[in-house]
Amino acid sequence: MKKVIIIAFVSFICLVPCFARPKELSPEEQVIQKVIEVQKPKDELFLLSLDWISKTFRSAKAVVDFQDKEAGKIIGKASIPVTYNFGMVNDTFFNYTIEVKDNKARITIENAYFMVTVGSATARGDITNEFTMNECFRPEVDKLILSLTEFLQKTTEEW
Repeated sequence: MKKVIIIAFVSFICLVPCFARPKELSPEEQVIQKVIEVQKPKDELFLLSLDWISKTFRSAKAVVDFQDKEAGKIIGKASIPVTYNFGMVNDTFFNYTIEVKDNKARITIENAYFMVTVGSATARGDITNEFTMNECFRPEVDKLILSLTEFLQKTTEEW
Protein backbone atom coordinates (compact mmCIF):
# COMPACT_ATOMS: atom_id res chain seq x y z
CA MET A 1 0.00 0.00 0.00
CA LYS A 2 2.87 2.32 0.86
CA LYS A 3 4.43 1.65 -2.59
CA VAL A 4 1.14 2.54 -4.33
CA ILE A 5 0.89 5.84 -2.45
CA ILE A 6 4.53 6.71 -3.27
CA ILE A 7 4.06 5.81 -6.96
CA ALA A 8 0.85 7.86 -7.11
CA PHE A 9 2.54 10.85 -5.43
CA VAL A 10 5.60 10.71 -7.74
CA SER A 11 3.33 10.35 -10.79
CA PHE A 12 1.30 13.35 -9.66
CA ILE A 13 4.44 15.46 -9.15
CA CYS A 14 5.75 14.46 -12.59
CA LEU A 15 2.47 15.11 -14.39
CA VAL A 16 1.50 18.45 -12.80
CA PRO A 17 3.85 20.46 -15.07
CA CYS A 18 2.13 18.90 -18.09
CA PHE A 19 -1.18 20.43 -17.03
CA ALA A 20 0.20 23.79 -15.94
CA ARG A 21 -0.88 26.76 -17.99
CA PRO A 22 2.06 28.14 -20.03
CA LYS A 23 3.43 31.52 -19.01
CA GLU A 24 1.86 34.44 -20.85
CA LEU A 25 4.38 36.55 -22.74
CA SER A 26 4.67 40.31 -22.48
CA PRO A 27 4.08 42.27 -25.73
CA GLU A 28 7.86 42.68 -26.11
CA GLU A 29 8.39 38.92 -25.78
CA GLN A 30 5.90 38.34 -28.60
CA VAL A 31 8.20 40.13 -31.07
CA ILE A 32 10.95 38.26 -32.92
CA GLN A 33 13.72 40.42 -34.34
CA LYS A 34 17.02 39.62 -36.02
CA VAL A 35 19.76 41.82 -37.48
CA ILE A 36 21.59 40.31 -40.45
CA GLU A 37 25.08 41.54 -41.32
CA VAL A 38 25.61 41.56 -45.11
CA GLN A 39 28.35 43.35 -47.03
CA LYS A 40 26.07 44.85 -49.68
CA PRO A 41 24.71 48.33 -50.34
CA LYS A 42 21.26 49.38 -49.12
CA ASP A 43 19.63 49.44 -52.58
CA GLU A 44 20.79 45.92 -53.37
CA LEU A 45 19.58 44.62 -49.99
CA PHE A 46 16.20 46.27 -50.56
CA LEU A 47 15.74 44.61 -53.96
CA LEU A 48 16.99 41.26 -52.68
CA SER A 49 14.53 41.46 -49.76
CA LEU A 50 11.63 42.03 -52.18
CA ASP A 51 12.86 39.14 -54.31
CA TRP A 52 13.05 36.88 -51.21
CA ILE A 53 9.49 37.85 -50.20
CA SER A 54 8.23 37.05 -53.68
CA LYS A 55 9.93 33.64 -53.77
CA THR A 56 9.15 32.72 -50.16
CA PHE A 57 5.50 33.72 -50.03
CA ARG A 58 4.70 33.06 -53.72
CA SER A 59 3.36 36.58 -54.42
CA ALA A 60 5.02 39.77 -53.26
CA LYS A 61 1.87 41.76 -54.07
CA ALA A 62 -0.21 39.62 -51.74
CA VAL A 63 2.00 40.22 -48.72
CA VAL A 64 3.67 43.64 -49.16
CA ASP A 65 1.56 46.44 -47.66
CA PHE A 66 4.19 49.19 -47.81
CA GLN A 67 7.58 49.66 -49.41
CA ASP A 68 9.86 52.69 -49.43
CA LYS A 69 13.22 52.26 -51.12
CA GLU A 70 14.51 55.61 -49.80
CA ALA A 71 13.73 54.66 -46.20
CA GLY A 72 14.82 51.05 -46.81
CA LYS A 73 11.61 49.66 -45.35
CA ILE A 74 9.20 46.91 -46.39
CA ILE A 75 6.11 46.11 -44.30
CA GLY A 76 3.68 43.30 -44.93
CA LYS A 77 1.64 40.34 -43.81
CA ALA A 78 2.42 36.70 -44.40
CA SER A 79 1.61 33.21 -43.21
CA ILE A 80 3.50 29.97 -42.73
CA PRO A 81 2.31 26.49 -41.74
CA VAL A 82 3.07 25.65 -38.10
CA THR A 83 2.49 22.38 -36.24
CA TYR A 84 0.74 22.84 -32.89
CA ASN A 85 -0.65 20.44 -30.27
CA PHE A 86 -1.50 16.91 -31.34
CA GLY A 87 0.20 17.41 -34.73
CA MET A 88 -2.37 19.90 -36.00
CA VAL A 89 -0.91 22.11 -38.73
CA ASN A 90 -2.39 25.59 -38.98
CA ASP A 91 -1.48 28.53 -41.15
CA THR A 92 -0.03 31.11 -38.79
CA PHE A 93 -0.36 34.73 -39.83
CA PHE A 94 1.95 37.56 -38.79
CA ASN A 95 3.12 41.06 -39.65
CA TYR A 96 6.71 41.57 -40.72
CA THR A 97 8.98 44.53 -41.27
CA ILE A 98 12.27 44.37 -43.16
CA GLU A 99 14.53 47.38 -42.77
CA VAL A 100 17.77 47.75 -44.71
CA LYS A 101 20.74 50.05 -44.69
CA ASP A 102 24.26 49.65 -46.03
CA ASN A 103 25.66 46.29 -44.87
CA LYS A 104 22.68 45.40 -42.62
CA ALA A 105 19.13 44.14 -42.75
CA ARG A 106 16.72 43.73 -39.85
CA ILE A 107 13.59 41.60 -39.86
CA THR A 108 10.88 42.00 -37.22
CA ILE A 109 7.98 39.56 -36.86
CA GLU A 110 5.01 40.39 -34.62
CA ASN A 111 1.26 40.06 -34.09
CA ALA A 112 1.25 36.33 -34.79
CA TYR A 113 -1.98 34.32 -34.68
CA PHE A 114 -3.48 31.18 -36.14
CA MET A 115 -6.99 30.21 -37.16
CA VAL A 116 -8.59 26.94 -36.10
CA THR A 117 -11.64 25.59 -37.91
CA VAL A 118 -13.74 22.82 -36.43
CA GLY A 119 -16.82 22.03 -38.47
CA SER A 120 -18.37 25.37 -39.34
CA ALA A 121 -16.82 27.22 -36.38
CA THR A 122 -13.62 29.21 -36.74
CA ALA A 123 -11.60 30.59 -33.84
CA ARG A 124 -8.50 32.77 -33.65
CA GLY A 125 -5.58 31.72 -31.46
CA ASP A 126 -3.03 34.37 -30.59
CA ILE A 127 0.61 33.42 -30.08
CA THR A 128 0.87 34.90 -26.60
CA ASN A 129 2.27 32.15 -24.39
CA GLU A 130 5.66 30.51 -23.97
CA PHE A 131 4.64 27.15 -25.42
CA THR A 132 3.07 28.33 -28.67
CA MET A 133 5.82 30.90 -29.22
CA ASN A 134 8.94 28.93 -28.28
CA GLU A 135 7.96 25.34 -29.07
CA CYS A 136 5.77 25.82 -32.14
CA PHE A 137 6.08 29.20 -33.88
CA ARG A 138 9.67 30.23 -33.12
CA PRO A 139 11.37 27.20 -34.79
CA GLU A 140 9.48 27.91 -38.03
CA VAL A 141 10.33 31.62 -37.88
CA ASP A 142 13.99 30.76 -37.26
CA LYS A 143 13.94 28.71 -40.50
CA LEU A 144 12.35 31.67 -42.30
CA ILE A 145 14.99 34.09 -40.98
CA LEU A 146 17.77 31.65 -41.93
CA SER A 147 16.41 31.51 -45.49
CA LEU A 148 16.40 35.34 -45.64
CA THR A 149 19.96 35.44 -44.29
CA GLU A 150 21.19 32.92 -46.86
CA PHE A 151 19.34 34.70 -49.66
CA LEU A 152 20.84 38.09 -48.79
CA GLN A 153 24.34 36.68 -48.38
CA LYS A 154 24.52 34.69 -51.60
CA THR A 155 26.50 36.12 -54.47
CA THR A 156 24.35 37.46 -57.25
CA GLU A 157 25.43 36.20 -60.62
CA GLU A 158 25.64 38.39 -63.69
CA TRP A 159 24.14 36.91 -66.84
